[in-house]
Amino acid sequence: MRKGLFFWGVLAVVGIILIGGFYYLGKKPAVSDPVDAIPKVETEHPWLLLAASGDQINLLQWPEDEDSSSVEALARDIWALSSLSDKVAIWAELPYVEHWYGAFKLSKEEIDTLAMFKVPDRWKAHLPHAAVSELPGDALQIKLSRDGGSFVGKIKKGILLVSRDADGLSKMLEAVDTPSKRVKLKWSVNPQLPAHLIFFDGGLLARKIKEGLKLEGQSGKAESLTVTFGWEASPSSGDIFWNVEGLEKLLATSEGSGVMLKPVEWDKELFLPNPLVVAFGFNLKGITGNLLEEEFEEAVPVLSDRNEDFGKLLDGEVLVMVGGKARLALLSLPGILLQLPERGKDGLRMVEELWETYWLEPKPMEGFTTGGNVAFPLTLIGAANEKLVLIGAIDQSTLLKRKGLSEVLGYDKPALGWLYIDFPKAAEALEDLEKISDFSNKMGVVDAPDLKDIRKLISRFKQLGKFRMIFYDAKSGEAHLEMGD
Repeated sequence: MRKGLFFWGVLAVVGIILIGGFYYLGKKPAVSDPVDAIPKVETEHPWLLLAASGDQINLLQWPEDEDSSSVEALARDIWALSSLSDKVAIWAELPYVEHWYGAFKLSKEEIDTLAMFKVPDRWKAHLPHAAVSELPGDALQIKLSRDGGSFVGKIKKGILLVSRDADGLSKMLEAVDTPSKRVKLKWSVNPQLPAHLIFFDGGLLARKIKEGLKLEGQSGKAESLTVTFGWEASPSSGDIFWNVEGLEKLLATSEGSGVMLKPVEWDKELFLPNPLVVAFGFNLKGITGNLLEEEFEEAVPVLSDRNEDFGKLLDGEVLVMVGGKARLALLSLPGILLQLPERGKDGLRMVEELWETYWLEPKPMEGFTTGGNVAFPLTLIGAANEKLVLIGAIDQSTLLKRKGLSEVLGYDKPALGWLYIDFPKAAEALEDLEKISDFSNKMGVVDAPDLKDIRKLISRFKQLGKFRMIFYDAKSGEAHLEMGD
């Protein structure tokens, strides 16, 4: 019995020694999540917080600008440092970034090099003007670029903490040691995504939305909105999701505004241009009135000239598509098509007034009781039945009849709206425009599009693939981009 107790006692002692030795001798320095170093902040000013892995930031290039402000120079420096980090968390007050915090998880080798007040080798390759020097209390003074300013930093639990000044750095050190001092975060989009960004608007976006939608019945301070983005990108594609908190409250306080913003099914019978370049659909139910009427009057003035109630026809699902072909005399251009489903007798009356305005006799179109199309001197369509209104400048032979958009969008659930762009097809369409612009310049046309700008867009579009954006409802949605071959 004593031998048994002795054996188990020795085994327990050996176990304690091994565990203790591993803990005290072999354990690596504790590494915190960079977000744990961001202090709790109470401010009514707009701010943003970025939390991401460095590879997600590395895929996005900061635009070059020789005449950048001090704020832009700081943002560019921090962006470059973020792309060299394994993980990063940044908080900044907007718009002048008077207060900001940054926490960067770097490799152990880089942390050790910074602890010796030296510039890591990898920084030298990407930041040739970087400099590191010592400040009192083992703090760092860091400068990353020739034009950028310097800031203070310190190594804490394997994380590089940086801020504008010693006061900001002190608050970060408190946050690392004291959880109650940290910013409290709740991701309103998938928390498993490798990158997130939160933007608190301080009421600025809310006021713009109120003005844009002409909401009335509100008084006092506008509601603040918090917009959260989450994304995951690779060299071949990218997905982004978003959510807006506070929007429902903003709209709910606008009594009598009529704003509904409800998702709908997009499986009605409609027409798609072939090829399809750009398509946009949105349920505008409840967002009619002066705002939309003015916008469409500028785009299609002839419609509003003869139809005083044109704004009412926009009250519902609206689809705008670019693609197919249109002809203006001997010139070939991409076509454009406006589709208004379920407009009933109002749609029939609008199309009748449209053709009265043009003084043209359209050729009837199968399936439509009013209007039709003409092919010369330009291709025009204005046709309607009680289920669908078609208006546009497009060749009827380049339209394909379809039921629903699930094949195009890869999404078959109800949605408030959506956007689809085929960038390679858009590049081809711009090449047609380039030819016309070149011809116009030779003919002495003064307002012809700039060829240099067109060629630059063509080059950029050819690097991209297809893009889709889905608005699930008024506050949330997703977008997906494929890169070109």
